[in-house]
Amino acid sequence: MNRDIRKPYLDAWAKVLDPKETPDLRRFLRAFEIETTSGIPQPFLVNAIQHRIIQEIERQENSRRGYVRLLEVKPRQIGSSTLFAGRLLERCVRQGGQKCVIVAHDEDATVELYQSKIVHMWDQIPEAVRPEEKRSNRMELVLKHVRKRTGFRLLPGLGVRSYVRVMTAGKKRGLRSKTIQQLLLSEAALYDDDESVIGASLRSIHPVRGTSVVIESTANGAQGVFYRMCMAAKAGESEYSLLFFPWFDHPEYTRDFGSPDQHASFVASLTDEEAALMELYGLTLEQLNWYRFALANLCFSDKIQRQVDYPSSLEEAFISSGTCRFDKGALMTLEAAAPEPERKGRLLFFEGQWRFYNEPGGPVTIYCQPKRGREYVACADTAEGIGPNDPYEAKSDFSAACVYDRRSRKLMARVHARIDTDSYADLLFGLGMWYNRALLVVESNHRVGVAVTMRLRALEYPRLYVDRDTDSVQKRSRLRYGLFMDSRVREVAIAALSSNITHKRIELSVEQIRECRAFVTENGRRWEAAQGAHDDEVMAAAIFSFVNQEEPFLSEGDEIDDDGSVIAVPTQLGVATQALKEFEEQLAWNLENQERAWNPFLGNE
Repeated sequence: MNRDIRKPYLDAWAKVLDPKETPDLRRFLRAFEIETTSGIPQPFLVNAIQHRIIQEIERQENSRRGYVRLLEVKPRQIGSSTLFAGRLLERCVRQGGQKCVIVAHDEDATVELYQSKIVHMWDQIPEAVRPEEKRSNRMELVLKHVRKRTGFRLLPGLGVRSYVRVMTAGKKRGLRSKTIQQLLLSEAALYDDDESVIGASLRSIHPVRGTSVVIESTANGAQGVFYRMCMAAKAGESEYSLLFFPWFDHPEYTRDFGSPDQHASFVASLTDEEAALMELYGLTLEQLNWYRFALANLCFSDKIQRQVDYPSSLEEAFISSGTCRFDKGALMTLEAAAPEPERKGRLLFFEGQWRFYNEPGGPVTIYCQPKRGREYVACADTAEGIGPNDPYEAKSDFSAACVYDRRSRKLMARVHARIDTDSYADLLFGLGMWYNRALLVVESNHRVGVAVTMRLRALEYPRLYVDRDTDSVQKRSRLRYGLFMDSRVREVAIAALSSNITHKRIELSVEQIRECRAFVTENGRRWEAAQGAHDDEVMAAAIFSFVNQEEPFLSEGDEIDDDGSVIAVPTQLGVATQALKEFEEQLAWNLENQERAWNPFLGNE
C-alpha cells in the first residue's frame, strides 16, 4: 500500500532518488520499513555489521578500479541479504541500464528474496516518483521511464531499461547468454552444481567501473567453489575482498538472565571453552548465555552444527564434520597469547654470513631473534605434492617449518611456503645456522624429505637429526638422516603436541592454531586435516613436541660451540649427529655387501 501523497513527502523521496545527488545507500534504506525477526515493522536502520559491509562497498567503488568484488562468510540471520537486495533495488531505481540479478540456492529462498525483500521495498516507494514497473511471473521487476498523470515531474532517466531478477541456482534459464551489471549470489555454498552455476554467473559480468559481484553465504564445509574463493581471497590471490562476521558481532545474539539466581548458576557452570571464548573475544555473559541457548535449542546439541551456523572464527565456519584432536578451550587461550611477528622476509647468504632481509610476502616469519647460549630446535614438514615443473603452482602443497627454544618452548620463527626442494634445504640451512646451529629435524617419509636431507648433508649442516631403524630381516639396527614418521611415531608426536596444548606448555602462532582447529578425525581412527584444510604446520609443531620429549637437553649453562660440536645424546627412537660415525660405518657395510634393498637415504624400497 502506497503512502499518502503529499508534496513535502514526495520532494524528500525525489531527493533520495535523484541521480544528480551523491549516492547514499544508508539514506536510501532509511526511507523503508522492514520487518524485524519478531515480525514488527520498523525503520531500516543500518546495524554495525551492515555498516561495515557498506564501508567496504564504498571503498571499492571509490578505488581506482571502481567496481565491487566481495565475499561474505556469515552466521545466520544477520540481515546482510536484505542489505544487498536493497542496494540492487537502489541501483535499479536510481540509474538507467542496470540489469541486476540475484541467484538464490532454492525455490523457497527465491520467493522469499523477491517477495519479502524486493517487492516489499518497491511497494513503499510512492508511485508519483518511481518509474513505472512491468512485472512478470518470472520473479523479476522490470522498470521503464513513463511520466505519471499526477502532475509531479519525474526525474529524467530514472529507471530506464533497468530490472531486478531473482532466479534459482541450477535452473535451465540461467545467465549464460546475458550481460549484467549487478550480481548477488546468495547462500552460494549451498548451490547444487556450484562450479557450473557460479562460473556461468561470474562470466556474465565484466570487470568494468560501476559493476558489482557480491557472493554471500553461511559456510558448508571446507569444500566447493565458495570455500576455494574465500581461501584465495584470504591469501591475497584474487581481486575479491573477504568479510567474515562471527556470531557475536550481531547485536541480537544476546540473552538476558531471568533472575540473579540464574545469573549466578550460569557463572558457576561456565566451561573452560566458554571461559576461553569470553577472554579471547571479550564476550559478555549474556552473549555466552545466548550461545549456550543456540546449542540446545537451535542446533539440537550438535556443536559442529553450531560452529557452521554461528561460527566464532573463519576456520571454525568451514569445519562441517569431524572431532577436533586438540582442546578447543586451550587453543583459544593460546590464541589470546599468540606472539606478534617481529619481521617477515627471507634469509640470504651475503658477504660470508647469513642475513635476514625484510620482505612482506617472504617465506620466513620471525617472532624472536636468536640469543647467544640458547638451544634451539628447527623442525621441518616437507611437502609431498611439490610440482616437478613449477613448485609454486596452486595445487602444490606447502612446506612448513618452525624453530623453538627447547627449554621455554617459545616460538622463534616459522616457514610456510611453496618452494622447490633445493631452495627449501638452503633456507633450512640458513635458518638453523642463524639460530645457534639448531638441531635440525626433517621429516623424511618420502622422496622430497630425503632429497632435503641429502642437500643438507651436501652443505655439511653440523646438527642433523638421525633416526634409528631396526631391520627385521637382517636383525640389526640401522641409522638414517631425518625423522621417519611411521604411524606409531606420528601418533606419539600428535599426542605430545596435544599434551603441550592442553597444559599450555607451548607457544603457537595464530596460523598454527588455525590448522589445529581443523585437525580432526572422521572415523575415530586417523587424525588429519579436515577436507580442504592443511596440517603441515600442525605436523611441524608435533615433530618438535616429539623430539623435545625424546631427546635430552644440553646441560644447564652449556653453550653451543662455534663449530656446532655440542650435540644431543641418542635415545631409543631418535639419535642426533654424534651417531654419524656409526651411520657412515653402516653405509660402508651396505655397499660392501651390495645390499640394494635398502638405501640409506631413500629408506626401504
